[in-house]
Amino acid sequence: MKEIIFSLAFLFTNGKIIDTNLKLHKYDKENFRKIYFSKNKNKINAYCIKHYESEDIEKSNFNHHNEGQKTNYKVSRTEKKNEAEVIKNQSDK
Repeated sequence: MKEIIFSLAFLFTNGKIIDTNLKLHKYDKENFRKIYFSKNKNKINAYCIKHYESEDIEKSNFNHHNEGQKTNYKVSRTEKKNEAEVIKNQSDK
């Protein structure tokens, strides 16, 4: 049953979500599945097809007294470590 609901959600949205800053993001089916089935307040790393970059998505569900349950998505860019930091961290081990 969950897969049917997910398939319908992906069909209607085509993998697009709007974040809290009202920016549109688009994800492929597997990344959208990770976001869709994530728990409340968990951070997920997914690749945005629209912006061509890896992003951290935090899903938050809350109950609104008039409109029922709502879901917000907070999207932020994944911080990339430069090569010097990676080499330094590997040499410290």
